[in-house]
Parts: sequence; C-alpha cells; structure tokens
Amino acid sequence: PSPLQPRPIQDVPLAMSVNWDLAVSVARGEYVMVVGDDDALMPYALRELDRLIVQHDRPEAVHWYRALYAWPTIAVDSEANFLFLPLRRDCRVYSGRDRLRLAARYEIGADMLPMIYASVIRSDLIDRHRELAGRVFPTVYPDVYSGYAFAYLAERYVSVGVPMGIAGLSGFSNGVATLLQDRTGGIAREFRELNEAAGLRPHPTVPDLGLWPVPQDDSFQYARDLFFRDDATLALDRRGMVER
Repeated sequence: PSPLQPRPIQDVPLAMSVNWDLAVSVARGEYVMVVGDDDALMPYALRELDRLIVQHDRPEAVHWYRALYAWPTIAVDSEANFLFLPLRRDCRVYSGRDRLRLAARYEIGADMLPMIYASVIRSDLIDRHRELAGRVFPTVYPDVYSGYAFAYLAERYVSVGVPMGIAGLSGFSNGVATLLQDRTGGIAREFRELNEAAGLRPHPTVPDLGLWPVPQDDSFQYARDLFFRDDATLALDRRGMVER
C-alpha cells in the first residue's frame, strides 16, 4: 500500500501514525478517540461525554483540558511522579478555524485544539478527512496533527475544562524519547526508522529538532498543505516559531 493508505493488519511493527490509521479505520461508533497504553480515562468520562454530545446536538468534536501524569518509569528522572490535574469547570463552543488562527499565532497551544488524543471526534468528520487526504494521520506527529486538521474541518467544537482523561508520559513514550532525550536511544531510533519505512517524514520547512515547538509547527504546515494552502489568514507565525 502507498504511504497514504491505511495498511491491513499484519504481524510486524508499524509506525505510530500507521498504527493509529489502522486502529481508527476499524473503530465502530459515532465518536472516536485514541487512548494510549500509558493513558487512562476518568471514571466519569463516557457518561459525561455522552451527556455533552446530547446537550450540544452532536457536535463534530468534544475537546477537554488534559490531565497529565509522568510515570515513575519516565526516562527523565526530574520529571517522574508528576501529576497535573486541571480544576476548570467551564464549557465553551468554539469555531474551529477561529481557534486555528489563534494557534498559528501562538495565542493558544495546540492542546487547545480538537486533537484525537484529548477529544472525541465524530466519525463522519474522520471519514471526511480520509476522503480528502487519503488517510487520517499523514505526519510523524499524529496526535498534534489531528488537532490542526480537525480544527479546520470542524465547523464548531465543544471544549470543557474538566479532564476526561489523563495523558501519561512513561519510559516507552515516543514524545519523551524524541523531545526530552538526546534522540539516540532505542525508542527514538525505532520511531524514526518505522516512520521512514512508512514514507512519513518531517515537513521540509520545519527544522527536525528535538524541541517542543517542532511537532506543532510541523503538524500545522502539513495541515496547511492539505487543506488551507491558499488561505492567507491561516499562516504560521514564523517569528514566533523561531523565538520558541
């Protein structure tokens, strides 16, 4: 299969984005989310998400502020055993493209967009993305990319301050290996090699560096190439990128 086609199930390691494409392609249900193996949902999450979906007349996405937990196994000792738990109680409805403009100017973070790692996405929106782009996760940073892409494609989305899940960072996290370490370890090496084998490469306009802004900038540029290349109001703040 070409890099833009989800691959059939096979008994070999897959690049993170290819694995996510496969998982989402076989998901059944009106709304879809991705939960990592070191993450968790809150006990109330499904009940509250169902209530919000009904209350807001089936929005294209429901996003939440993420709780964060650094496992004791995280490969950066100073970050271990850390828990961040938002205590917000607000609920807002946003225009996806308005929020995307704010993110492009660094006025809000990418985690404030409807990324599938901290949101439920309506399945017909996922299908629309696949029809337009050939696959759902065409970059090396599938979680971050999905926020930009679905923000553009969604007419509106609901955002709640109450966390519906906890994002974990552990000794096996790709993000930790590629952004918090020197990128020479086994996990980072496998991440890079599997991406290369799948034809997934960093965006040519963004430096391939182990720095926090890089996944955001790389993801934005890929979403722009696919969906809004001709929209001058949706452009990355290059100066802001370099400063960060």
